[in-house]
Amino acid sequence: MKIARLIPAAALGLVTLLLLSAAIAAFGIDRIRVGGPLQQSLQRSSDLVADILPPPAYVIEAYLEANQIIIEPEKQDEHIARLMKLRQAFDERHAYWSKQPLAPNIRQILTNDTYVPAERFWHAIDMQMIPAARQGNREGTIRAFAQVRQAYLEHRKAIDRLVAAAMQEQRDLVDRSHHSLTVTIIILAALGLAMLICLAVAIHMLMVRVVTPLVKIADVTKRLADGQHCVVPATDRTDELGELAGAVEYFRVTTRQQAEIDARDNEEKTAVTNALGDMLGGLASGDLRNQLSISFPPAYAAVGTNLNLAMANLRSMVQAVVFSADGIRNAANEISVATDDLSWRTQTNAASLSETAQALVMVDEQITQSRTATEETAEVAVRARALVNEGLGRIASAAQAMDQVQSSAEHINAVMEALDKIAFQTRVLAMNAAVEAGNAGEAGRGFAVVAELVSQLALRAEQEAHVARSRITETSEFISNAAENVRAVEAGFGSINGDVQQVDDLMQRLLQDSEAQAEMVKMIAQVVQSMDTMTQQNAAMVEEASAACRSLLTDTETMVNQTNQFKWDRREIHQSIEQERRDVAPKYIAAGRDHSTSTSPLLH
Repeated sequence: MKIARLIPAAALGLVTLLLLSAAIAAFGIDRIRVGGPLQQSLQRSSDLVADILPPPAYVIEAYLEANQIIIEPEKQDEHIARLMKLRQAFDERHAYWSKQPLAPNIRQILTNDTYVPAERFWHAIDMQMIPAARQGNREGTIRAFAQVRQAYLEHRKAIDRLVAAAMQEQRDLVDRSHHSLTVTIIILAALGLAMLICLAVAIHMLMVRVVTPLVKIADVTKRLADGQHCVVPATDRTDELGELAGAVEYFRVTTRQQAEIDARDNEEKTAVTNALGDMLGGLASGDLRNQLSISFPPAYAAVGTNLNLAMANLRSMVQAVVFSADGIRNAANEISVATDDLSWRTQTNAASLSETAQALVMVDEQITQSRTATEETAEVAVRARALVNEGLGRIASAAQAMDQVQSSAEHINAVMEALDKIAFQTRVLAMNAAVEAGNAGEAGRGFAVVAELVSQLALRAEQEAHVARSRITETSEFISNAAENVRAVEAGFGSINGDVQQVDDLMQRLLQDSEAQAEMVKMIAQVVQSMDTMTQQNAAMVEEASAACRSLLTDTETMVNQTNQFKWDRREIHQSIEQERRDVAPKYIAAGRDHSTSTSPLLH
């Protein structure tokens, strides 16, 4: 919502709120005023309490209790206690009303006219009637009640005057409250009307001094933003709106100046863009003869100068590329001829080296066969020597075994001799045991049998030991003869081993010579093979170089055709490109020169 509509709406809401507040205030004042509904309800409640309960400041209830003491002497204690409470309540209310801000006439009646007879009333009860009633003195009680009654009557007359004065005071208060309420309502109404008038004036001033100029400034600002030219209002004011209008006016002037600057800048940019477009369009079509024919503005002067310089450099570069491409094409033709001749020679050398390598391979195979035969002969000699050595080893082992067997036989012979002696001693011990068993009689009979058996076994062992010793002696003699024969065979095998060793040494020397010859042939074959490989690689490299020359020639032709699309003044040609050429075979040089005599299409 705009401010021009928002402020009247807010003012209307404020007025409505004020009227509603006034209505609520009038309703509340009417309810709480003197004579209003709340005050009347409170008055009725007070009157009801006053009608129901006897007032403490009025001794009518005490007078009734005093009368009951005379009428019901048997209940005098209850009545006396009731009188004490009534006396305490009378004193409390008298003290309360003595401190209240009462009207002078009412205070005089309440604190003097009603209080003096009431004090005599209570004095007669306290000092005369109650003591007489407690003593059972009925006559004294009646006499004291007469004084009480006289004081009560005087108190009653004062109470009547007090009630009349209080009613009059109440009516006066109601009249004064009605007057005060009327005056207050009139003042509040006048203030409310003044507030409404001030609010209306303030709203009018706000609309005239603030909202309307602000709306005008907003409208002008919007029109300026749309590009229209108009006068900014309220620029002569000295308040905040004047400052705002001055700022808008400054923006208007600044915007207009900036628009003029932008227009001139756009014109310069358009001229520069058109010139650049024409020149770049010609460059896109291959025309390198264009130059900027207009002078750029100072801000773009460097661009024009650099563009003309770049175009001149590009034209010179394209000319150099064309001349270089023609020279490269001629050189590529000559290199192609030379590489073809080199390729033919390399292939011829490769074929010769291949035949030489094959011949060396055949020689190497023959030497290898001879070496194989020599190795087989050497292996036979080695096996023979190994067999001789093995036989010598076995003969030596057999001789050693014979010696060990002979030594063992001698040891066994000694053992058998010891067994023979042990058997003899065992037989002697058995005989002694048999003698001792015979001496023992019947008790040693069983032991004598055992001794007999042991003696027989010892005898048999002795006989077997003699037989074994004789057999071992014969065996030892046979082993000694066999050992001598083995030693003779060992000496014969030693002689054979020496001859075989000489044959093995001769075969080893022959094998070493064969291996040396084979190694030399292999080295020669490897060198020839390496030369063949290098020659084949050279041939392959020559083929690659020839292919690269043909590719270079094709690329050069393509580059020449592409650069032929550019246009410039052909009269600018003032130099030639010298090419270095290598000496090649006469028949290929002539062919190369025939190819190089063709002129570049760029020079036609």
